[in-house]
Amino acid sequence: MHVRDLTSAAASRLKRARIPEPLLEAESLLARLLKKDLAWLLAHPEAPVSPATAKAYATGVAARARHVPFAQIIGERGFYGRVFTVTKDVLIPRPETELLVEAVLARTKDGETFLDIGTGSGAIGLTLAAERANNKAVLYDVSAKALAVAKTNARRLKLGRRVRFAKIDILKNRFQEPRGPVAIVANLPYLPIATWKHAQPEVRMHEPKLALVSGKDGLDHYRALFKHVARWKRPPKLLALEAEPGQFKELAQLAASAMPGASVTILKDLHRDERILIAEYQNAP
Repeated sequence: MHVRDLTSAAASRLKRARIPEPLLEAESLLARLLKKDLAWLLAHPEAPVSPATAKAYATGVAARARHVPFAQIIGERGFYGRVFTVTKDVLIPRPETELLVEAVLARTKDGETFLDIGTGSGAIGLTLAAERANNKAVLYDVSAKALAVAKTNARRLKLGRRVRFAKIDILKNRFQEPRGPVAIVANLPYLPIATWKHAQPEVRMHEPKLALVSGKDGLDHYRALFKHVARWKRPPKLLALEAEPGQFKELAQLAASAMPGASVTILKDLHRDERILIAEYQNAP
């Protein structure tokens, strides 16, 4: 078999499965298996493909036709200039979440300790630790399998003792106040159950519901987080979170109640939708 034959057949199958941009996906998957870039693939349509690679390609195409996300098929996803391992046990890092990281970095300095609540693959907390030499992070998740993926990514990024991990269910467990000043980042589940039921098959069928859905209106987990923070004698220097458009009026009220006197800012994503909330104390040490 040759490159053109394989990608043409794969694109037809993906088109029948209603996968957007089927040819691009077909070419991207084969390029990945051949350890080449797309430019090479397009320049060598007659290049032969070994039987073993063709078999692996057929398996990948079949998975994508079932709407398994591309990142799960290849086992990784790029985020903020780094590559993270992903599995079916974690949410695939989204480009809009890079806005959260960027906003937090702009408001903090070297030497911060970040609490990443609902870490999943660890993309947020590990990126914040990796971006500055003296930053530290504690990564929390309810899922032991998700924490295992985050630990794999921490080793991949060689972050060593600057990162720790803890299992917690903030809906059930008491969140102990940290001993020193911290900044909180959170990408907790925030989809209303009705929204999840109408999500794309890639999301609804193949990403963990545990990491996506938070009750009827999508805010059960964030209400719990702010309830914990409100009990602390010393509130966090900064709390940054990602949520769904339409949720920010209540989230701003929750932040103001849990962090009295903090400045609350809401940021929009590239689609001009409200996406990020930042609550911070302007003169925090």
